Amino acid sequence: MLKISKLFLIAILITFTLSGCTTIPKEVVELSYTMGHDLEALRQSYRTLITTHFDLLRKQREDFIVNDYIPA
Repeated sequence: MLKISKLFLIAILITFTLSGCTTIPKEVVELSYTMGHDLEALRQSYRTLITTHFDLLRKQREDFIVNDYIPA
């Protein structure tokens, strides 16, 4: 029983020692911010593209009805 407690204590100490040695470079934070900004810009451009495409389809349909379907 005492041997298991010592092994457990050693494992906890090793875990705390190794986890305290890691650092995150400042570039990672900057990259994360940049990617978030770029993804929002990409999302907005896709929305604009889709809106423009459907507006064009709507105009083509209206032009067909006015110029071809109604006169016939």
